[in-house]
Amino acid sequence: MEHIYGDDGFYTFKDAAAEAIAEGRVDEWLDSFDNYDDYEEASRAVDEVNDEWYNDAHMEDLQDQYK
Repeated sequence: MEHIYGDDGFYTFKDAAAEAIAEGRVDEWLDSFDNYDDYEEASRAVDEVNDEWYNDAHMEDLQDQYK
């Protein structure tokens, strides 16, 4: 996975996407990319993180049902 530079050093796109989602600034973060390939990579990372977080939350709900 490619890396990008942030204030605290290098991040993977996925780590940076997770941070942007958690801080509620996804649109601002995506708009910061001038390079189309980087924008596409960042957009895919946002989708992956959203899917993972949704699935994790859903699995926790299922586990709570069977306690």
